[in-house]
Amino acid sequence: MQKVIFIELSVDRKDQFITDITESLHQTGKKIHIYASSQSALKKIDQLLWVRKPDSFLPHIIMSKIDSDSTKPIEPILLIDQPVDVVGDVLILNDPMELSQ
Repeated sequence: MQKVIFIELSVDRKDQFITDITESLHQTGKKIHIYASSQSALKKIDQLLWVRKPDSFLPHIIMSKIDSDSTKPIEPILLIDQPVDVVGDVLILNDPMELSQ
């Protein structure tokens, strides 16, 4: 059974919360997709995941649609700006995601 949890956050704490929850989920072995609507937002999250704690590393990659068509990443944390065909356990939305039908 799939579980959906909605948490509305104030803008000033959202990035910190995303990195905190990502770390917690990664420690449980989950594959995580983090969606943001722009490359600049993805790069900001990417930077926060690198500098989050000096003694920890969260293996992640910024993945584009072109990347997802050719290879399946080995990193358990994918930063995406559109839906990809790679299966993850958790989807974290930094921004609302529009799905085409």
